[in-house]
Amino acid sequence: MKRLYHFSLRTARRLLILLIILAGLLVISGRLLAPLAAQYRADVADWASELLGQPVEVGRLRGNWRGVGPELILYDLQLINPESHKPTLYLEEVRITIG
Repeated sequence: MKRLYHFSLRTARRLLILLIILAGLLVISGRLLAPLAAQYRADVADWASELLGQPVEVGRLRGNWRGVGPELILYDLQLINPESHKPTLYLEEVRITIG
């Protein structure tokens, strides 16, 4: 019984160390990749258009890492009226933060 307890404790400790290492790698990867988000401006606009059911235009997109999670900053966001093709809503800056 004592052997099983020590085995379980050792396994739990190893799993905890592995989880801490994986979380660290995830954070480091996010910090390195966040600035590359600007390349996906058109994809983000398409995704938002599908989600909202009307055309969306994004002037600029910036990725950042804030605290323990990523942050996307959309500049000059416009919701376009499908009938008149004129902006219905203009937002200078929209921040989307996870974490």
